[in-house]
Amino acid sequence: MTRHALVLMIVLLTGCGPTLPRETSVPPRNEQLYIDAKRGFSISHPLTWTKKTIPVSSLNFREDTVTWQVAGAASHRAEFSVAIAPLPRCRDLGEYSKTVLGRTLPLADIRTETASHPLGKAVKGRTHRDTQDLLFTSVSSRTACYCLVLSSPSSLTTELEPIFSAVVGSLQEIR
Repeated sequence: MTRHALVLMIVLLTGCGPTLPRETSVPPRNEQLYIDAKRGFSISHPLTWTKKTIPVSSLNFREDTVTWQVAGAASHRAEFSVAIAPLPRCRDLGEYSKTVLGRTLPLADIRTETASHPLGKAVKGRTHRDTQDLLFTSVSSRTACYCLVLSSPSSLTTELEPIFSAVVGSLQEIR
């Protein structure tokens, strides 16, 4: 074999080898996946939100609800919560929403509109109490109903509304 043929064969074989992976940049994640196996759901929420621990002895404790403090809003009392009920207790999503929203204080008029969600039927709406706006979406799956609520000062609602919509869209059932 000639020297030129040998060099040509080495070049060809080298070109057929595996290529090195290119460096890829992964954009930083600004959200965290929260999985609640006990209650059977998961959501993605901003990294800056903090899950609140409410003592069982507190009047605000609810076994069926998980609550987060919305970051940067501590002085403004903005919170996000998810309430869960088994399906037989929440056939009417509008009434279920009113029950969840009215647990602590009387509310102004609550109006709902039909919404869509991958889990099933949904309604959404907004209302207010005192100086707080409440955005809510209630979703009915095959086994449960979920009422997701953002309680925010009116001054922050416009800023938080797209974040709330994204969190609602991330709701998944893990039963």
